[in-house]
Amino acid sequence: MTRRLVASTGKYIYSCTHSTRDRNTECAVHERYEEAGLEQVAYNAIQQFISLAEKENVQNRKVSALRKDAISDCMTQLRKLQTQAEQLKGSKLRWYEKYTNGDISKPEYLKFKADVDKKLAENEEAQREAESRMEQLDSERTCSDDRLDAACRDFQKSRQITYELAHAFIKAIYVYPDERVEIEWKFKDPFVK
Repeated sequence: MTRRLVASTGKYIYSCTHSTRDRNTECAVHERYEEAGLEQVAYNAIQQFISLAEKENVQNRKVSALRKDAISDCMTQLRKLQTQAEQLKGSKLRWYEKYTNGDISKPEYLKFKADVDKKLAENEEAQREAESRMEQLDSERTCSDDRLDAACRDFQKSRQITYELAHAFIKAIYVYPDERVEIEWKFKDPFVK
């Protein structure tokens, strides 16, 4: 679209240059859109975008705090399992020493060793599960975009649309003959779930 000044009104309008020459275009033929109206639509959309982005950030912070708590719980569980494994290995060694000193018989030692080996196997499985859970929690990242956060902070208090505000958030604006306006965002569209 091309921006033009209407001399008689002193207002700027937008019109598609293709529609005057090419009748087979998707542009609205001879349609004109006032700049002030388009600016207001864009400004309102940006304000809604910022509002939704802030709500998503609050939700992401809550999820992040829950994730950190879960990671901490996993670490605690992992430490306990590792301590338990060390204790079982120490116990197994002590029973072996008793067997080699002749304090217990071979069948007693083998029975105890089998029990400890079973507990060690269960412990190792629990450790693998805890480590897998930790990796899963650690790989989960919030969908926050640092550029979006910075743009939201910079323009949160804006009272009107500016060139910088429009170009920080909007990639393109499409205006249709039925006066429908579509905005293509530079960031993940919060209006689409």
